[in-house]
Amino acid sequence: MNNLIIALLANQEANKPPLIEPERDIPIRLGGGSPGVPTQAEPPPSMELPQVASATLLLDLEADTLTVGDGNPASPWLDQSGNSRDFTGNRVFHSDVDGGYVDGNGEDQSMTGLDFGDDLDKFAVFVVLKDLGWGGHLLDKLWASEDNNSYKGIEIISFDGAKVSFLLFDQDGVTSGGIQTIDPITQPSVLTFEKVSNDAFSDGLRIYVDDVLQDVDVNGGGVPVSFSTTEPWRIGLCGGPGGETDAGFSPHAGRAYLIYQITDLDNWATDRAAITAWLADRYNITI
Repeated sequence: MNNLIIALLANQEANKPPLIEPERDIPIRLGGGSPGVPTQAEPPPSMELPQVASATLLLDLEADTLTVGDGNPASPWLDQSGNSRDFTGNRVFHSDVDGGYVDGNGEDQSMTGLDFGDDLDKFAVFVVLKDLGWGGHLLDKLWASEDNNSYKGIEIISFDGAKVSFLLFDQDGVTSGGIQTIDPITQPSVLTFEKVSNDAFSDGLRIYVDDVLQDVDVNGGGVPVSFSTTEPWRIGLCGGPGGETDAGFSPHAGRAYLIYQITDLDNWATDRAAITAWLADRYNITI
């Protein structure tokens, strides 16, 4: 009897269907993977203004990030772009308007940063001021000679109380040309200075006021411009007679300075408008 039971069990075992293992999910690797293993791109980082997808934020100085208290030195003015391009110098923070502003101290009006942004050909500079003064340099790049009255790269000037101009220099310090707004600017605004072409000088050089393209007078020789200097940036040079920095007054009370390298012209206009609206809201400017 026992032999019969053993024989039946052995026969039953031999006739069992083969075991089929359940399918297992193939692991998905984020980023780079091994050969034969599917890969999936990492999701892009979320963009939060003033960061945008169509341009790289090179510098972000905002007066409302200063915590030094009214009437105290604004140095160092910490760069909010994440690049640690802080500015130092003899300017003072004031808090009597929303968000505050940084003004001269009656002596040396300028603040100096680091060298960056060389060889830029497509870029934009946003400037927010408390008001417009005359004869001052909002933002420039120094000459190799370190002469206070000489500039390389961008030189932005506000003058006549209401008009602004945008000058560019090539790597040898030779003026390639400039443009000046025709209509006066009658209230504090978000000013945007933009270069979107490295072809003829006037092709891609523009000024916007609250994201409205301005009619300009062009004074340029059609020379392509590329920043190849390795000199620091500077803001707030006093524009008194002869360009002295110790003329005893400051023409510009700066609230924000942002520099972008444009990487996607097709989508830049949308992002430029978003940056303008963000700055206007931040500094209580009606546009």
